[in-house]
Amino acid sequence: MMEHEIAPMTRICIDAVAARLGVAPTAVREALDRLEADGLAQKPTIRGYTTSALLSAEEVDQLFQMRTLLEPLAAAEAARSRSRKLTDALEAEVDPRRISFRLGPARGDHALQSQ
Repeated sequence: MMEHEIAPMTRICIDAVAARLGVAPTAVREALDRLEADGLAQKPTIRGYTTSALLSAEEVDQLFQMRTLLEPLAAAEAARSRSRKLTDALEAEVDPRRISFRLGPARGDHALQSQ
């Protein structure tokens, strides 16, 4: 679904998916239940599951408006509650040729610096 191999609003045959993946149909049903909870699949009737429709332009706009409100708050909270261990772990994951963390002179603040 995420790679658009299954078109939106397409019926999903549990047995066919199970055979293709080499797993039991129960595993596919459980996965579809999780996808339904995330809004990526639907089970409107006893006829089975379908993939969900794509978001409309208005829904995408609303999603980005919400992200614009929430993400700065989340980033600020993450910066306030950071630990040295977490900072070290993040620094180890960053490509040192592109971005580096440097220790600020006054309070030990970390700043991202593009290179």
